[in-house]
Amino acid sequence: MNAETAVREGPPPVLSLLGPVEVLRGDSRFSLGGPQVKRMIVALVEAGGKPLSHDRLKEWIWQGRPADGYPADALHGLASAVRKAFKDTGITASLGKEGLSYRLRIADEHVDVRLFREEVRQAVHLLATGKDTPAVRMLDQALARSKGEPLTGLDGRLMGRYREALSMEVTQARLVLAAARIKGGAHAEQIAPLKAVVEQDRNNVAAAWLLMHAYFRDHRWELAHRVLQGVPTAPEFLRDLERRMLKTDPDLYRPEAIDLPGTPAPSVTVTRPETQEPGEPRQEEKPAAPGHRDIVTNTSYGDGDIHSYHANTINLGNRP
Repeated sequence: MNAETAVREGPPPVLSLLGPVEVLRGDSRFSLGGPQVKRMIVALVEAGGKPLSHDRLKEWIWQGRPADGYPADALHGLASAVRKAFKDTGITASLGKEGLSYRLRIADEHVDVRLFREEVRQAVHLLATGKDTPAVRMLDQALARSKGEPLTGLDGRLMGRYREALSMEVTQARLVLAAARIKGGAHAEQIAPLKAVVEQDRNNVAAAWLLMHAYFRDHRWELAHRVLQGVPTAPEFLRDLERRMLKTDPDLYRPEAIDLPGTPAPSVTVTRPETQEPGEPRQEEKPAAPGHRDIVTNTSYGDGDIHSYHANTINLGNRP
């Protein structure tokens, strides 16, 4: 059996961005080439099917150095390498040149970030309709796509911002899963992962909220109190939770007690860093729409924008 036949008959190849940038097919890993080829692939995938100008590609690939320092021939050579890399790994993709831009068309089934987002979206919908068990399975499946730090080893300003956004998405999905499992009674096993999130980001009040609940249900009130003390500016609903814990409010053991307070809806910020083309209108920050039930509000995935998320914006699968 030749390599091309093996690609057709094996599991579908998936481009991995939620870890080292490579192609995964079952248990096999395939290199895409050097860092410049990988940066070009990441930039084109992040563009979500929109054309990306030569200057923007140069900014992504050569780490913010002056764009006019690299000839178009260099991009042409990298584009050829990208096409070859995809062909060798069995990914169906089309990379075309349009004037002074390149456009990559690649099916969602071949990109781990797009698969991850769709699985999380489905899981949040399942949670909102009371189907917790299949939702947990879907979240486990989505999070299994995370293979460590996104875009491992690729540096540069734009790459760093995209990595931060992807990392936050993974963290948010982990919090949704933690909430579902705590509701199901598995509070003790969620303490360690939630503690890791809180230690990494003291302002992540969604993680602090869940960790306090996990400690309380594990009868470790003192540690729940310490979580609150570690939040620099604790919102009133966290302080109210502490007061209820002090009174050993029996309602805190109910599954719905895990839901983040939704009235009034917390402010959600989705910002667009300075990565747009010259002359392109800037996307302003937007408040959350009351009652919005998605994992991250006011976010359109795959539109070529790098979004900056904060885990406080997460919806933990709260039911209406």
